[in-house]
Amino acid sequence: MIELIRTAYVTLKDRKGVTAMEYAVIAAGIVVVVAIAADALGGSIGEFFNKFAEYLQGKPSGLPGSSS
Repeated sequence: MIELIRTAYVTLKDRKGVTAMEYAVIAAGIVVVVAIAADALGGSIGEFFNKFAEYLQGKPSGLPGSSS
């Protein structure tokens, strides 16, 4: 019985699992922020890269921020 109590105490005192869970929550939060930013900026970023690709192909249609 003493050994069972000792094992339970050591298991409850071990914080490795808690630390891993904290890192998992932080990583999940970062994923959510990146997903929201990609959704919000997706159209404008896609438009910029399409115009940049046209510019590189010699068909400039005016890059954002340029005077042409």
